[in-house]
Amino acid sequence: MFLPVTDASVSATGLGGDAGAFVHVVGQRPEPPGAVFRMEGATEVTPPAGETFVLVFASDLDGDGHRDAVAWVSSNDPLAGRLLFYKGGPNGTAPAPPRQLALLPTGVLGAPGCAAEPALDQIGPHTAAVSLHAGCAPAPPLGKKVRWVAVATPLGEPSVRAELLLSDPPPGERLGLELDGSDLDGDQRDDLLTRVTIEGAPLPFEAGLRASADLRWLDRPTGLSRDADEPEASLRRAASVELARSAKKGEAASVPAAVRQLQRLHSWICSEGGAPLLTLSSGGIRCGASRGLEDAGAATVRAALTLGDLTRAAAAYARIDWRPVTTTKSRRGELEKAIVKAAPTRAPALTRVFATVPDPEANMPGWGPLTFTPGGDLLVRTREGLSIVNVQTGTEGPAQGIPSWPSAVTNLDGTARWLALYDPCDGVSLRVRIGPMNEAPSVAPGGAVPAGVRDLSVPVAPPVPGRCVPGAAAVRFDAVPVAWGPAGLEAWMAGEPVLVSADLTQAKPLTEVGSIGQPVHAGSPRSPDGRSIALGTKLGVLVRAAKSWQLWRPADLEGAYAYADLRACTVSNEARAVACVRDGRLVGMLAPAQ
Repeated sequence: MFLPVTDASVSATGLGGDAGAFVHVVGQRPEPPGAVFRMEGATEVTPPAGETFVLVFASDLDGDGHRDAVAWVSSNDPLAGRLLFYKGGPNGTAPAPPRQLALLPTGVLGAPGCAAEPALDQIGPHTAAVSLHAGCAPAPPLGKKVRWVAVATPLGEPSVRAELLLSDPPPGERLGLELDGSDLDGDQRDDLLTRVTIEGAPLPFEAGLRASADLRWLDRPTGLSRDADEPEASLRRAASVELARSAKKGEAASVPAAVRQLQRLHSWICSEGGAPLLTLSSGGIRCGASRGLEDAGAATVRAALTLGDLTRAAAAYARIDWRPVTTTKSRRGELEKAIVKAAPTRAPALTRVFATVPDPEANMPGWGPLTFTPGGDLLVRTREGLSIVNVQTGTEGPAQGIPSWPSAVTNLDGTARWLALYDPCDGVSLRVRIGPMNEAPSVAPGGAVPAGVRDLSVPVAPPVPGRCVPGAAAVRFDAVPVAWGPAGLEAWMAGEPVLVSADLTQAKPLTEVGSIGQPVHAGSPRSPDGRSIALGTKLGVLVRAAKSWQLWRPADLEGAYAYADLRACTVSNEARAVACVRDGRLVGMLAPAQ
């Protein structure tokens, strides 16, 4: 049984595909519509009073050697109906009164005015499946169930073997569903294979390859029993392909899009994602921690390293935990070693923690409180004013006659301000909000966008929607402004170099952070001459000097893995020194000895 795919939905011209070996019998519309149906020879069946045939097929569904009829019927509500079985008899005798196999009550799908898109197939020797999709314009809210699928047989009680409810994906994505009732384990009984596929991508992402994952149910005396190996086995097979491709320079660039498809597929199927598109009538499908998603995340890291993109490799490493993955020490250690090999780890020649207290972080993206002068001194914005620090000598004190800089990240004419980088909890992408200078920074996921405010999708997939439920641990998104010049707002957003166009109409990925040569702004992670940059990551401070990267890890800070907490970093010319903020304290570091 196959539900062919269309934009943001699925059409319903049949329910077959390549998911199994059974050759499907596809339900047809009677001619004229709603009229009697000829089962075999002169034998006809008629719909019950007050109902009409929508789709019908004839086949020996109960295995007694005589052709039966299976029909989807509806009355005055096209988004409700019944699946009926007409048992055939010998020599074309009239069938017995129909038996109800499945029922879709009024009000389960869509809303009044939505168009009904039905499909009916025989998917196994003794199994029929019916699907009804509510095509609505305008589209219903994300998460609203708009498709019902029932799998039924006349050989058992209850006749319904499985019921699935589905939501439409966001615009640009396409959901496919294939059903097959072939015998999977050789016991001569119909089982159920469900294959879920994803194609396309929502804006602003690049579309990845078609991906699929299976769900399997085996027929047991107590009913269908789900095979716990799926969909994990499908995800691991697909992730292994991406791991292999990530090592090839000609293919590595397409790996992140393919991995995103696997992550989306998992979130569509599994309740751990928080908002699955597919559920059973009994509730969501629990898949457990996924090694396949961990492998897929590792493929993204490997692909970035193959392409020489250290910032994206470090960001992909940090984002592996945004998914319900297994935590394998060997895999994490292997990835960390690979990043360190590409960006050699260095301990700074000197590390100092200063008494000067930098201006605390604001509740919206802002220019950092640290910036180096062309001569190598460090300026620190504090609550009391501007201070000056010399990382090498350790001196610190008030800065006299030097103007400070604001935290607000604004465009060239001061009419627009970067307000937020946030997760709208739609499971699609992070979003960046830009508005007037007097606009409040608070953002309520799902709330209306105020007048005069621009709210744009960022090409970064969010954590699983489950992180949005009340009481869930907050996820911090790095929102580091790099420059705002004639080309627009250049920033490091959750580890992704992003450019928001000057006209504030789109956000697109950049090849590399700080790569487009816009003027340097005080408080950015760049050096005064714009040639070096320092970015705090989970693995340490990534420092680019000239054309090479290093990973600075100060060894003399208190606390294990203290280097993972360095934020608001900046760098001097020629990367002679780096300064960051850790837990509200100023940390200065001198370049490692060569």
